[in-house]
Amino acid sequence: MWLIFAEAQLGCCVQEDKVWTIVSHNLQMQTTVVGYSPEKYSVTQLVYSASMDQISAVTSSAEHCEQYVSYFCKMSRLLNTPDGSPYTWWVGRANEKHYYWGGSGPGIQKCACGIERNCTDPKYYCNCDADYKQWRKDAGFLSYKDHLPVSQVVVGDTDRQGSEAKLSVGPLRCQGDTFRVTLEKLCEVAERGQRGSSDSVLFPAQCGLITREENLLEM
Repeated sequence: MWLIFAEAQLGCCVQEDKVWTIVSHNLQMQTTVVGYSPEKYSVTQLVYSASMDQISAVTSSAEHCEQYVSYFCKMSRLLNTPDGSPYTWWVGRANEKHYYWGGSGPGIQKCACGIERNCTDPKYYCNCDADYKQWRKDAGFLSYKDHLPVSQVVVGDTDRQGSEAKLSVGPLRCQGDTFRVTLEKLCEVAERGQRGSSDSVLFPAQCGLITREENLLEM
């Protein structure tokens, strides 16, 4: 189920008996990044459906928030591990640069595979940092809520012949907040078909987080 609060543009989604507040943005489809060097970065700015003050109110009252990020790469290094300067980073709520990726945490320059010790090449902490000519992927949830939402993603290392990258950032999802009862009632209304206008329903697939393009790429 999906419902949008008209004034703040906050979505309501029920998944596995959890009520999620969803804040969408303009970059939830996969975006191809090509032709940018470490000296000349690609900067992608995310525009959210609610103001930062409204988003801060959601995250501060939530028990848990998360945002899914994925980076498909072909000869495009991500964090330049194990000890180089990152080619890609993201900017959070306080306009601070963050050098960790989904599945990792603050202060740890690693991707999920580096935390789980299952990267394609164990010498690196991200699959993309191995610089393969074949497609690889680094993805996972950012879940340190004081850093969320992602407001900007800066990508480098796509200027070499054969280099290519595909970036996607999911919506901000928060659950366990103090508005849970209200959200549940609103979702019950939506389930009974008493939704508002059709343009109130945005990105219904994003409760599932993975875009169709990513699924096709993984097949």
